[in-house]
Amino acid sequence: GGKQVSAPQRPRRQRQPEDGSPGGEAGPAAGQLALPWSRPPTTNHVRTSDPEARPAERARTCRRNWRLRDLGRPAGLDQAPSVANSAGTPAPFPVALNPPSACRICRAEGTAFFPASSSWAYLFPVKGGRPSVPKGSTTAGAGRPVIFPVEVGAPPGRLSGWVIAPVRFNGFAGLPTTRNECVDSPTFSCFGHQWLVRIFPGGDRESPDGYVALYLYNRTAEAIDIQCKYIIKHPNGSGPDGSKGTGKLRKFAPTGSVSDGCGYPNFALKSTLLNYLVDGTLIIEVHMRTNKPGQQSTPFVPENPFLQNALTDFGNEETADVKFEVGGTVEGAKGRRKRAKSPTTTFHAHHYPLRLNAPALADMCKPGDVSPTTISNVRPEIFKHLLYYCYGGKIDQDHLQSDAKDIIEAADRFGIVSLKLEGEACFVDTVELTLDNIVEIVTYADSKNLALLKEHCMDFLSSANKIEVAKRVSFDDMPSRLVKDLMVALARSETKSSVSGDLDLMRVSQLRKLAHEKGLSVDGSREMLINAIKENGEG
Repeated sequence: GGKQVSAPQRPRRQRQPEDGSPGGEAGPAAGQLALPWSRPPTTNHVRTSDPEARPAERARTCRRNWRLRDLGRPAGLDQAPSVANSAGTPAPFPVALNPPSACRICRAEGTAFFPASSSWAYLFPVKGGRPSVPKGSTTAGAGRPVIFPVEVGAPPGRLSGWVIAPVRFNGFAGLPTTRNECVDSPTFSCFGHQWLVRIFPGGDRESPDGYVALYLYNRTAEAIDIQCKYIIKHPNGSGPDGSKGTGKLRKFAPTGSVSDGCGYPNFALKSTLLNYLVDGTLIIEVHMRTNKPGQQSTPFVPENPFLQNALTDFGNEETADVKFEVGGTVEGAKGRRKRAKSPTTTFHAHHYPLRLNAPALADMCKPGDVSPTTISNVRPEIFKHLLYYCYGGKIDQDHLQSDAKDIIEAADRFGIVSLKLEGEACFVDTVELTLDNIVEIVTYADSKNLALLKEHCMDFLSSANKIEVAKRVSFDDMPSRLVKDLMVALARSETKSSVSGDLDLMRVSQLRKLAHEKGLSVDGSREMLINAIKENGEG
């Protein structure tokens, strides 16, 4: 709060150059070129770009200014054409030397001006054909340049770009609501640090009633300055997005320290967050940026182009090595199949992606076959979806919903397991189960080994009114092996939890995930999945 004072200055001392040239602060003599500043700077540069400079050139310490001394006059300068100064008097020296000069010590570049009868020169930076002040400098006094700023400490630098880490809290409504009971996310990496998001669904000790607390923690043994904000987007865009954050950097101490995290005990009302769930999941976007020394925004690296390149070759007749002729059947009005003569469609494909993704289809053809392979009982548009999927394509959700059963049957027939399961999941989401159609659907699911659809049917039966089920459902028309699936559904409903370490009570999705992690097939009934996992050493 004290008065600002200037730093004390040394008394200025004049210095006479060794070659007799003007010293100190003397400016150009009368009749010389009028320079852009009232008087030349006194500190020396040592010019090196002129090959004709005299051998006795003396190297002097450069203090980053714009005057040269002891450079020697290039040969022929005395005969250089004259130019007139602002007073109209001829000035017997060139306006500029070409190429431009440069200081040997600090590498400053500019144009050297040699006053008449002198071995020293002024060096002025040139931009656009005229002297200019270097980038980053200012001028003071009578146009004097202040060339370089003086930095005290490390400059902060620019902030990096925002990095977004979506953190998904699945089953948010069912998370514990006891005050000060938290749920931690897995750690994730950002800016070379490990991070963790901790949420208190019932609030922490400092939270007002009904509020959810949210915190971000540094899990690395090194401090870092971070600016962060949290955004929750409305699922259908009809409402406002939720956002909370600070507009400045905050230091996150090393992990284990008192200040290794920050957040909000009053992040949002839980009743509000329940309106932002996507399929029961609360998605919190953690936005972060930093000015950590040496840290830059994440470099752009294109994704592996293989899938995109493969899709560009889809249907390419010139490079194709297999050919299919497809003519399908037509659905009857009541779901019965009937033969119908329909125009066949020819598809060109490559054996390599079929061998990897549709092994049963690949076995039906050989590369280089002249005659096409005939495919019956499949509609051409369904077969096109299958081929596109084998090339890494994604089937449109509308087509997947409208043609789910046809896609499931074709994928099951040609060994495209992942597409079969994708079609099954879509069918489960869209099918409307009733006591009148439950037997038909569960029988279909059993015939195609659609374990997820069977589980969905059994959950429906276990939750329905038992008296109504006994009256309206004919269990004689259901395979007897489905009784076990029904008992599992009933037992699971009694445990009030979908998570269990017991394989016999696990849900199909959990069993499939476990089998996939072990490199086992995910196709088949739940009994097949359980047996495969047990044989692999689980349970």
